[in-house]
Amino acid sequence: MHDGSGRILVQGLNKSFGPINAVQNLNFSVEPGSVTGFLGPNGSGKTTTLRMILGLVSPTAGGAFINGQPFSRLPNPATIVGAVLDSQGFHPGQTARTHLRCYTAALNLPDQQADQVLELVGLSSAATRKTGGFSLGMRQRLALATALLGNPQILILDEPANGLDPEGIAWLRGFLKSFASTGRTVLVSSHLLREMEHTVDNVVIVSRGQCVYNGDLEQLRAAQQSRVLVRTADPATLVETLRQSGIHAEYLPDGSLAVPGTDSKTVADLALGAGVAVHGMQEENLDLEQIFFQLTTGQYTGSAPQGPPQPGGPQPGGPQPGGPQPPQGAAQWGPGAPQQPSQQPSQQPPQQPPGTPPPGTPPPPDQGQGYQQVHPQQDQNNQGGNGGYGGNA
Repeated sequence: MHDGSGRILVQGLNKSFGPINAVQNLNFSVEPGSVTGFLGPNGSGKTTTLRMILGLVSPTAGGAFINGQPFSRLPNPATIVGAVLDSQGFHPGQTARTHLRCYTAALNLPDQQADQVLELVGLSSAATRKTGGFSLGMRQRLALATALLGNPQILILDEPANGLDPEGIAWLRGFLKSFASTGRTVLVSSHLLREMEHTVDNVVIVSRGQCVYNGDLEQLRAAQQSRVLVRTADPATLVETLRQSGIHAEYLPDGSLAVPGTDSKTVADLALGAGVAVHGMQEENLDLEQIFFQLTTGQYTGSAPQGPPQPGGPQPGGPQPGGPQPPQGAAQWGPGAPQQPSQQPSQQPPQQPPGTPPPGTPPPPDQGQGYQQVHPQQDQNNQGGNGGYGGNA
């Protein structure tokens, strides 16, 4: 039974793990009747926030509320919130049906509810298969089926499309939209931005533990400035014509023009009035991925890879294989390190410590005390060591 509220409210939420501030003064709301995307770079605090909403992590400050109260105070929470934060929590020896019936028994639900949700997520034909043989996409579907057992008012999903094939992703999109269309609430975290663009109605975008946008996706798009790309035979004349109309244009490296803050009809009319031939024109609107990159900053970034070393050239960051090795305890070779004295062929080799055989002498089978030999380090390779199902929306 759904009361029509299904609202999630996050107010002043903070979470610190020692010196690390995972979430900082986070504020947003998720309204019923819509699919809300929870987006942010890795390390931005998304999963920590979802765990605090579900009462699995205690906030350092602030609070998260479902229907006006913390998750821990919800009566019969399985009928209010269905959540998937991990799709790996299955006993490999259990069948999909047995797994779900363990939950129906715990929730005091009829056993036939297990078969109903299996059909809903498209796993009816795999009901008697052991979960140990499931693909990642099938485990995602089974985790979603588990969350749906109580016919909840709210769905909270963390990366639900992970492992799904294109057909499965399309099915999930339709399912979430259908679920929200009945007045219920969906909060879904995902890194598949282009897919989310076709799924969500609203977005909550976080960066470094803080909310940078919370609202309607279409309004966010409208707030971002589009531009018109123009190829013309006389760009200088068109630039001056646009300037006289109060429109700024920029030259692009390929010789075309970028005209922000206007539409193609306006540019075409001005070009026609100035007698400038237009060879091509395109309106460019920012998609969700481009907007996301403008609003967020990655917490973990790496440097650009270096090119392969040149044959016979020096190796950056260390000595050459087969060349002289830095002595034990010496500073690392590289820029700024002390220069090693060059040795000419005519010079005498350095004196060896007492008890050390001459260079090139093979080690004895049983190396005694005082015998030292430097071996170049060798790399070792460590070895560690789907079917798709359609569902009913």
